[in-house]
Amino acid sequence: MALLGKRPKRQRMQRPFFLAFLLLFMGCLAFSVILNAGLLLYGICDEGRHKIDVGNSPASEESEKSPPEEKHVNEEPTRPVDNRRRYLAPLHTYFDGGPNWAYSTFRMELRLALLQNRTIVATPFRVHDRLQRDIVHAMRTLDDTFDVDKIREIVPVVSIEEFYNDCKDEITPEIKWKPFEMILDKSMGNLDRFLKMQRVVGSIGRDYPLKAAVKDGAPQEKSKEFLEATWNTRCLALYFDEDIRWLKTWKDDELFAQVNKHLAWAPYIRDMVDGVYGKICNGRDFPVLHWRNRTGEGCLRNTPWQKKVCKAEDSMNLSILSQLLDMMVDSIVEYMHTQNYQCLYLAYPPYEQEFVNRLKAKFPYIFSLQNLLEMSPEINNYKDENYVLSIVEQEIAVRSKLFIGWRESSWTRLVYNMRYVLNRPNLPMPRIPKMPAVLQVIW
Repeated sequence: MALLGKRPKRQRMQRPFFLAFLLLFMGCLAFSVILNAGLLLYGICDEGRHKIDVGNSPASEESEKSPPEEKHVNEEPTRPVDNRRRYLAPLHTYFDGGPNWAYSTFRMELRLALLQNRTIVATPFRVHDRLQRDIVHAMRTLDDTFDVDKIREIVPVVSIEEFYNDCKDEITPEIKWKPFEMILDKSMGNLDRFLKMQRVVGSIGRDYPLKAAVKDGAPQEKSKEFLEATWNTRCLALYFDEDIRWLKTWKDDELFAQVNKHLAWAPYIRDMVDGVYGKICNGRDFPVLHWRNRTGEGCLRNTPWQKKVCKAEDSMNLSILSQLLDMMVDSIVEYMHTQNYQCLYLAYPPYEQEFVNRLKAKFPYIFSLQNLLEMSPEINNYKDENYVLSIVEQEIAVRSKLFIGWRESSWTRLVYNMRYVLNRPNLPMPRIPKMPAVLQVIW
């Protein structure tokens, strides 16, 4: 009886032990599930955190107003161990574009130099070759164009000679040095230099560097490939503006904000504008309107602007514009009155245009380059150098109360960017009230 009486007591003692064991087992199982889920989530987050996304911030003027949300921490390729100076040497060939195309590309190149911690090489720009026929394809220096001291506040600047001395053994084959040697050759005529450079650059081809050029409309992956292909190249030469013009990076907004603050016209340009700006429109506030009818330039007869035969499409567009001229002019005049502007500065290419004539007839108080030449001996010294005169007008446009720009113009876009950082208003001409909508597609 005593033995039988103890067995129920032993069973009662084992039951709590079994329940405790079961609870411990289930707790361990739950902990294992939670731990594995946590590790899985960490792996997903960590993968996303280290992924490079070069497409968040397009390199366009409009995108620079609203920086995208930063979503990545470690977004750049592995930096090189080499601590020597790194270079970016742009070769502004622009076979089918003027200086302002090259200026805009130079702005993109400064962005890349900032991103990859590079020294910019002071390569020259070509002049407006269709306007200065006596010095066809001449070169103007970086100092002739921009304030180099301000550029040096964000990136170092060196000469081509310094670039050559440090990189002569790293850029191969030797043919890739030829364009820079032609720039430095003072005995070579401008036209001869251009023709030979065109042949040499053509022989180099568009596969440099590492077949990673970014073309117009290219997917974001191409920008990533370009950055990865060039990041560890110490002496980087860019032979084609198009290779970088549409490059996008994850830091574009931050980089362009720095570039825009430090990209200003050369001091001698600003000094000349200082001497005349207060005299324009008798010291009253005025807007600047930039007009350029590129559609019609190919159809001008017996002028340096006529490059090829006038195309049928150009003739059709000119016919449309000619029928809309009065509506365009009336829209501008009405807008000037509603905004209480009594005077307008008109910047336009130096050839006869019906739009200019009609606007002057309906809004007679218009200033233009001719007025500047008459009132400033300093500016008049450059009367045959459209390269300088064009920049003078751009500096006036940067300072003006309002800037009205022309669609698709690199001249206009550069002024836009310089004004953005100063919080000065820009107005695309097609957005003027009552302006014909067709101007959105014809220029």
